[in-house]
Amino acid sequence: MVIHGFDPRLPPLLWALTAALLLAAALTLWPATPYSRLAAWWRRAPRLVGGAGGAIALVGGWWLVKALQLTGTEAMLPMLVATLLALILGIYLPGMPARAFARRRERLLLQTIDLAGYLQFAVESSQGDADLLRTYVRRPQRPIADAQAVVGATLAEIERRRRGNVFALLLEHAVETGSQPLIACCTALFHGAQNSRRALGPVLAQQREQLFDTLVEACKQRAQRLELLLIGISAAALAFGLLPCILYVMTGGGAALGSFL
Repeated sequence: MVIHGFDPRLPPLLWALTAALLLAAALTLWPATPYSRLAAWWRRAPRLVGGAGGAIALVGGWWLVKALQLTGTEAMLPMLVATLLALILGIYLPGMPARAFARRRERLLLQTIDLAGYLQFAVESSQGDADLLRTYVRRPQRPIADAQAVVGATLAEIERRRRGNVFALLLEHAVETGSQPLIACCTALFHGAQNSRRALGPVLAQQREQLFDTLVEACKQRAQRLELLLIGISAAALAFGLLPCILYVMTGGGAALGSFL
């Protein structure tokens, strides 16, 4: 039965809004917090949860196009929005922890130089092992925030345990970061402290010089990559900028192109 003036696309849209409101109410009144469960699933398998969310976004966009009976250019906007949501949920968000881990590992290369420089002279003092590290984190500084966070986590754990070797725990936390320079520095600190802590100064100084060389080489490689990127962008801009002028001249001022129009 056709009713004059009634849009047949209205019932599917109302059903969708009603289902969304009922789902939101059910999640709000659920005894257990659904966000905590979703966060736990996300930590266990972020790519699986993100892929499922991206698939739901694509299906939702397709269903919206079918429900509203959109065609042509009108259907492109919902599908583009759904595709963007699918890319964000399925690719960008699941890869954020890995990218953050890699960026932190790169920052720790520079910050390990500062830590090794501090330890180079601090190991010769008469402070205890834990007090030596407390002095390093006593004044938080943004340029070395990651290294101070590793040392701070070590001190918090040793205070909670009230036993153990602080340098051994520092080495464990360094291994979790995946930064090879920090692991090497903490390994030398752990093994050297077992024999003679005062003899660690020359070893840490040598490691610091090696880290400087590694940092300089990494900066050179980054500068070379940036230079190649700029050259490629300049060449592409020059080629695409000159191409219309060359075609215009080759076609006799556009007369040849006008014959096809």
